Amino acid sequence: MERAVRGLVPVSGFISPGEKELLRRLKAEPQARFIKTVPFSLPPRYDPSAEDSRELAADRLLILSGFPQGTPDSRENLRARCNIMNSLAAALCSKAAEMA
Repeated sequence: MERAVRGLVPVSGFISPGEKELLRRLKAEPQARFIKTVPFSLPPRYDPSAEDSRELAADRLLILSGFPQGTPDSRENLRARCNIMNSLAAALCSKAAEMA
């Protein structure tokens, strides 16, 4: 949290209990920004939840998916999708660190 307050941008799916707690703390910190990854493709007219909409409107949240449009949204492989999300988040953070 200390680093998020100083400008670090956490990247997570915010799915596990620990990640959900981190998200709760980030939302309570007005200057914190965060990137939420989702385990499904985003449709052309994605309609975020009301809670996500507030964070998006406040320019605190970015929602990303590593799954192309048309990828079937199956809950069967949620763990595999989460592992893919983790790999994509690690790659994103690694690339950002190289650019800094």
